[in-house]
Amino acid sequence: MMSVMNYPPLYDVPLLTHHERRRMDAPVQVLSILAVGFLLVYALWLGTPEERTRIGVLVLVAVVYGSVQYAWVMPRVEHRPRLGLIAAASHGIMLGLAHAWLPVLGRIMIVLGVYFAMLVYLGAGYGRRAMYIFVGAFMLMVGILLRPGMVPFPVSGYLAFVGVSGMGAGEVLMHFRRLMKEHLHRMHASHYVARAVSTTIEPHEVVTLLGITIQKVLAADTYFVALLEGEDLRLEILYDEGQFYPPVTLDSHSGLAGWVLQHRKSLFLKDVPQEIERLGIQRRIVGAQRTSLSWMGAPMEAAGHLVGLVAVGSYRRGVFSQADLELLENIASQAAQAIVNARQHAQVREQARRDSLTGVYNHGYFLQRLEEIAEISRRSGRSMGLVMLDIDHFKRYNDTYGHRMGDMVLRALVQTIRTHIKHSDVVGRWGGEEFAILLPDTTGAQTLLVARRIQDTMRTMRLHTPEGTPIPAPTVSQGVALFPAERQDIYALVDLADRRLYVAKARGRDQVEPSDAGAFAA
Repeated sequence: MMSVMNYPPLYDVPLLTHHERRRMDAPVQVLSILAVGFLLVYALWLGTPEERTRIGVLVLVAVVYGSVQYAWVMPRVEHRPRLGLIAAASHGIMLGLAHAWLPVLGRIMIVLGVYFAMLVYLGAGYGRRAMYIFVGAFMLMVGILLRPGMVPFPVSGYLAFVGVSGMGAGEVLMHFRRLMKEHLHRMHASHYVARAVSTTIEPHEVVTLLGITIQKVLAADTYFVALLEGEDLRLEILYDEGQFYPPVTLDSHSGLAGWVLQHRKSLFLKDVPQEIERLGIQRRIVGAQRTSLSWMGAPMEAAGHLVGLVAVGSYRRGVFSQADLELLENIASQAAQAIVNARQHAQVREQARRDSLTGVYNHGYFLQRLEEIAEISRRSGRSMGLVMLDIDHFKRYNDTYGHRMGDMVLRALVQTIRTHIKHSDVVGRWGGEEFAILLPDTTGAQTLLVARRIQDTMRTMRLHTPEGTPIPAPTVSQGVALFPAERQDIYALVDLADRRLYVAKARGRDQVEPSDAGAFAA
């Protein structure tokens, strides 16, 4: 059964976890302790009595403030984001007060050390708002308390330098933070895709999960997942403006999708109406009757095998970035490998269900299908026919003409059966030269008709040895039973059909038992 894992929204992934923020506190705390230690040494050895008093008060306030921050504020910031903004403002105020109370050397040390360290800490851990609140609070306190002569520069120039350098450093940090967050988003999305598609080995479920994943990781108005089927392209998942559309089959050589498949490379269009003419691509609209203004498509290819493509679109220009294209390519690559693996698994599983000589279902899987279809017939109240048939005197073909000719007779019988049954009917090799045919939603008369057609075709079959020598046409004896009118248990149904098969043989072979539909129970 397919399951969709409950991951957090990918665009809400924080750059730093709470634990990582706590780890970032350590360098700032160490720097603050060093600054306090430097001030104490300065006060004891070089400071005037007034400076010693100020530094002593500041150190005491800093210790109390730091203790409150560490013990009460920081553990609660994760669950109360506004508390982080308040803490940023209080950091700026405290640093501004320290700047005004310290001697000249201490002020410069604060600006060059703690001020920029706090910018990095708040910007990386809490974002632009926290960083600018800190800068604003610091500049406000400095502007209020700073007087001429307190720094060896003009006050206005000093304030301008501190403010501009802080905001400049902050914007560089924010740009770096945005790039890191995009990278983190792509990594998280890739991990999401890998885990999602690894939860199933069914090809159609892989496609469904891929559609769900695209909807989570890319801000698209429309998208589709398409698989190649020969020269056709089947859109298995088609989503447009909040609505899923039924699967549709298109020509694989036309439109934007055709370009991606023919060139086996991605296509990135920021302005579809303008760029599509430059590329000489004819428009093709599926889903809602609107033309996408932004579009990206990436081929799904694994081990040199082209599986299909994934495409997303938007009704706004310039919505997607190169980073989005890289993410889509990564999704397409992982999906292609998952689909190839699922198909290979399905192929191996199907081979395990088949008889290697004739290609029909083996005994075990035929019984499984018999149970499943019988349950469907029981719920729907419709009848189901079962035919057991055996090739008459089959041993003579092996003994007289060799096992190679015996194999040819078995394959010829299977081919004859398939020409007289529907695609939904089931054929299995019961054992040796005995076969079983399951005919869902079929009456007794219809089942007998199929059996007689097989009988007539086998009678008139012409077979020859590899040397061209004609061999007698094989005949078959058949027993027919009807579910649930005659038996409501599948094993009892098989026993009834098998007994009738031996009745047909006892009547001289090349017979169908019962011989007419009136023999079936009402």
